[in-house]
Amino acid sequence: MLACVRPQNITFSFLRASDILIEFLEVAIHNVLYVRNIYPTSIFVRRKKYGVPVQMSTHPYLNEYITECLKTIKDLLTKNEVRKVTVVFFDEAQIPVERFIFDILDLNRTLNQDDPYFIKGEEALRGFCLKLAMTGSNLKPLPSKSTFRVQLHTIEAVSVSLAEEPRYQDFPWIETVEQETEVMNPSIVPIRTLDTGFHKLQVYVEESGEK
Repeated sequence: MLACVRPQNITFSFLRASDILIEFLEVAIHNVLYVRNIYPTSIFVRRKKYGVPVQMSTHPYLNEYITECLKTIKDLLTKNEVRKVTVVFFDEAQIPVERFIFDILDLNRTLNQDDPYFIKGEEALRGFCLKLAMTGSNLKPLPSKSTFRVQLHTIEAVSVSLAEEPRYQDFPWIETVEQETEVMNPSIVPIRTLDTGFHKLQVYVEESGEK
C-alpha cells in the first residue's frame, strides 16, 4: 500500500490536489495549536499565506512531528484512503476533551475550468484562516498540561499496513481505541465548509461538555 513507486494511474490533477490539501493542513494544524494556546506564543512566528497573516511554529521537535504526520497523510491521499484528519487535545489524564475535525468530503476532482488560476480556491482557504483565528474565542480554555495528537481516519487495512511499513518504524502509527478518539458529551462548533475546486472539506470542532 505504501510502496515508494507512485501508482501509474494517478492523474496529475489528483496529485496536485493532494499537494494543495497537504499545504493547507500544515497551515491549519499550526494555527489550531496557536489559537488553542497549548504552547507558548513565543515559538510561533507570523507569516503570510493565502493573503492573510498566519502563525507557524518554529520549534524543531513540534515541526518534525507535524511534517512526519503530513508525509503519511500525503501517501494515503494519493490512494484516496484518508477519510478524516483530526487534531485531538487531551487533558492531563489523557482523556480527549476537544477535536478539530477535517472531514474530507471530496478530493479526487479536477480543477474547475472557471477558476484556472485557483483564485477562488485561495479565497476559500483565506476565509478558513480568518474564521479559525476567531474560533478560539468560541471555545472554553483547554485544561492545564493538555497535549495533542494528530489522528487519521482510514480503512482498517491501512492501519495494519502502516504498523508493518518499515518506513514508519521511526515514526510509528498505532491503532487507537474509542476512548482515545471520542470526546464526552460533545457540542459541535462549526468552522467552515471549504470547496476549493480541487477538494471539499467540512471543518468543525467537537468540544467535550466535561472540559
